[in-house]
Amino acid sequence: MTCLIKNLLQLTLLALLVSGCSNAPSQKNSTGFSLPNGLYGHAVVNNSDKIFVLAGSQKGGLSRDIHIINPQTKKVTTLENKLLPRRYHSAVWDGKNSIYILGGVTIWDRYSKLQPLIEVYDIPSKQVKIIGEMPVPRRFGSAVYFDGKIIVCGGSIFPRIPGEKLIPTNTVAIFDIALKQWKKAASLPFAEDTRTVIIKNHIYAIGGYNNTSSSDHFSQYDISNDQWTSLAAIPQNISAHSAVAVNDKIYTFGDYRDLKASYVYDLSTRKWKQSSFKLNASRHNAATELNNVIYVIGGTTSPSGPFLDSIQQFSLLK
Repeated sequence: MTCLIKNLLQLTLLALLVSGCSNAPSQKNSTGFSLPNGLYGHAVVNNSDKIFVLAGSQKGGLSRDIHIINPQTKKVTTLENKLLPRRYHSAVWDGKNSIYILGGVTIWDRYSKLQPLIEVYDIPSKQVKIIGEMPVPRRFGSAVYFDGKIIVCGGSIFPRIPGEKLIPTNTVAIFDIALKQWKKAASLPFAEDTRTVIIKNHIYAIGGYNNTSSSDHFSQYDISNDQWTSLAAIPQNISAHSAVAVNDKIYTFGDYRDLKASYVYDLSTRKWKQSSFKLNASRHNAATELNNVIYVIGGTTSPSGPFLDSIQQFSLLK
């Protein structure tokens, strides 16, 4: 275990001790259908009932909160200081009671550091535990869940020499939850920060950023054969976006420069086109689909803000 990871573990234990001082979780409720505060670089998942907004960056620093959105009542419940502070991370739901949070950037000793620790949020008990480390910690790695495994694609790693640019990676790693073991899979065709979605037994990597420029790359990963295939390019280069798969379509939301960009890819026609959604300007947002409604949550419009508290909704029902 490296010295950095030891120090991060010590910081984690201190944070857990501080957040565990009360007998009950610190909780706030809101009836306005928006986040309690602006947030970007966060992760979002749903468990077919509620939507969970996890950590991210807010005014004043990194968040440690979990915001739980009830789409039926339009109520947002906040569990304060439950998580490690991090942004530009990923999260997946295991189809049961657990949400896995991994990757991203934390702040340690006043500097940004890659976060190696994996957290698990237990939905029924509202408790969080740490179960291990990523073999290749990364910023903007994108994760999906499939058959008891978490598959993490792409992202960036910090250089060994301070002041140098981030290094994009095409590494794909698979975490077996039951065995708590990692293995390496076939690499992405391109080294970049990307967004991934899963449809059946295929993963799709959409757009990205290689720390020099954004891309129009679109690739398909066959999980069974451990093989990547390049597909039709996106109509424009996109990065700092979110993506959602619904049935046999993939939707994207936002872009670093074109903040209102929104595209849809149809697997049946194998073509991209602009979506009909009227997206409010944002980048570094996060999106999820629940009951035929896509929720695009938070984001920002520039490095200095404003940081958005919005919950945009797009119905897929005609």
